[in-house]
Amino acid sequence: MPSHRRQRQRQVLTSASGLGKLVEPVRVLWEDGAAFPDDQSWKSKLNLVGIIGMGPLLFEPYFRPQIWGGRRLANVLGKLLPPNGRYGESWEVSAHPLHVSRLRGQSSSESTLASLWEKSKMSLWGESYPSPVEFPWLVKFLDCDDFLSVQVHPDSQLAAELVPTERGKDEVWVIVSADAGAKVYLGLRPDATPSRLRQAIQRGHPEDCLNVYSPQPGDIFHIPPGTVHSAGGGVLIAEIQTSSDATFRLYDWNRLDERGQPRPLHIEQAFRAIHWQREVRAPLRTEFQPRGPGWLSQLAASTANFHIECWQIAARTQIEPPHLGMTVAMVLSGSVILRVNSSPPLTLPKGETVLIPACVNSVLWSNPLDLPAWLVVCSPPVQPR
Repeated sequence: MPSHRRQRQRQVLTSASGLGKLVEPVRVLWEDGAAFPDDQSWKSKLNLVGIIGMGPLLFEPYFRPQIWGGRRLANVLGKLLPPNGRYGESWEVSAHPLHVSRLRGQSSSESTLASLWEKSKMSLWGESYPSPVEFPWLVKFLDCDDFLSVQVHPDSQLAAELVPTERGKDEVWVIVSADAGAKVYLGLRPDATPSRLRQAIQRGHPEDCLNVYSPQPGDIFHIPPGTVHSAGGGVLIAEIQTSSDATFRLYDWNRLDERGQPRPLHIEQAFRAIHWQREVRAPLRTEFQPRGPGWLSQLAASTANFHIECWQIAARTQIEPPHLGMTVAMVLSGSVILRVNSSPPLTLPKGETVLIPACVNSVLWSNPLDLPAWLVVCSPPVQPR
């Protein structure tokens, strides 16, 4: 059998009710039965659907250990985590210096997202929108088994002053799953003042000054720069953000790291970063609207940095949405088949993320299963016509 037809399997653990029991392996496959290449045969297909043809692009995920992480990236999403350890983040698409994504199965420097962006920016991004100098987004899954620190991200102006290697951080969370008792803290309560928040931190209860929500799958949280937030208690999140790692911690729940030391706090920087007068938007609950036969969508956020929607594709349905610019899509439930131009159909199970360049001529999504598929889709910010 030719090497490009060898199936690349990913073993997946069941959820907590069946922890440790293997279920059917999940495969990323071309619909013709060939695995998405993980060896040198990729070079031949690359000429057809990769850089030259600009077909769908899959990247190797980067698994980031975190003190607050768990094992849901493997147990729920089927990620191939190392056998031990707490992992809080799967970086799906990134050109951030902390980790630059690389095309799946490739090792050359030219296969990195940063290199692709440098050489083929207009093909990736499109000509209908002003193109950023650097790749603009960082796309992740988060497993908040324990709680994130109570934190805030700076806007671009303050980031340039305090962390000049970073930019402001605007982010959107879509809840994939949540345990009973999970919580999301988002924004200051109306009566929270700088002095009250400082006192609450000193008492070890900053949450007394924060809005608290019990997340449900499908909930959407927009977290603009300057918004105090945290999440934890067993919540799995799809996150799309601007390409920044600038974070100021206000409180870290009095826990110690693997060396027995508390993680650094950045209280004074955080107080400067907080937008004290901002009215925080409550989370959006699932309210899909019809977009076409078998296709429902909901706007998650539309800002100067991105336009993000949640899609639901009905069972046994295919849709052909307009394709006006670079698209990053994350599969949150179910499975979809993606057809781009003349490239072989690509099956994407739950937990997969794909980048579709702007230069393609046609994009067709289909759901081969008997249950709806759910995606979160990011595209360039909407510009006035």
